[in-house]
Amino acid sequence: HAKELLGEGFKGVACSDRWSGYNWLPLEQRALCWAHLVREFRRMSERPGESAEIGEALMEHGYQVFWDWRRYQAGEIQRCTFKQYMRGLRRQVHLLLKQGANYVTEKGQKSARAQTASTCRALLKVESALWTFERKEIEPSNNRAERAIRPLVVLRKVCYGTQSEQGSRLIERLFSVVRSCRQQNRSALAFMKQSIEAHLGVGTMPSLVSEGLR
Repeated sequence: HAKELLGEGFKGVACSDRWSGYNWLPLEQRALCWAHLVREFRRMSERPGESAEIGEALMEHGYQVFWDWRRYQAGEIQRCTFKQYMRGLRRQVHLLLKQGANYVTEKGQKSARAQTASTCRALLKVESALWTFERKEIEPSNNRAERAIRPLVVLRKVCYGTQSEQGSRLIERLFSVVRSCRQQNRSALAFMKQSIEAHLGVGTMPSLVSEGLR
């Protein structure tokens, strides 16, 4: 579904959690969400022994990422300074992930330490995607997207969803149009008007994907 939604010719960067549905994208087009990573590190810190130490240290580095990002967004530090800070954090996070991954597990072992080792090894395989926001001008999390779908989540909880497949498709498409147009400073009404006219054979069908990502 992710591949169908983005399209095989997708040229942008997808910021997401570690869901395998995005593994078809090359690492240079992936950005792992640090909000999700911090939650993973928190779970790690709640395990006993060495896992807790590694998790707590990684979680603190995650908080530092957001602290420095907010300072950069506020204009308190320059881009070059921000990138310099991130390079230092990147080295420390790498060492912690290596420490976490350096644990010999027996096949099928499900101990807390084995879980930590598995997470760290998986992150090392996609390590460059942790720092895409350092190389490209994008946010280090997908919180903006999470907030965009929040009204629909609340509506579903309050109204108990829809009563038909057709109703589900209508609601999801209308919300996609409205939220996407809002993020791009476009008129949702003008978009829907053009879409209907194109469906009737007048003009061209508009796209929700901005020009720079096609």
